[in-house]
Amino acid sequence: SSRISISSNQDISMVDRFINEYNSKDSRLKRAAAQERRQATRKCLKFNQ
Repeated sequence: SSRISISSNQDISMVDRFINEYNSKDSRLKRAAAQERRQATRKCLKFNQ
């Protein structure tokens, strides 16, 4: 049983690392998308005036 708990702990740390990496990538993508949206909105406003 001790061997199982050790391997599951390793799995958990791998999953945690993956989730953290994914979340940081995800937030970067969201920030980039929001920036693009703002720039596009500004272009539209200029075009409409």
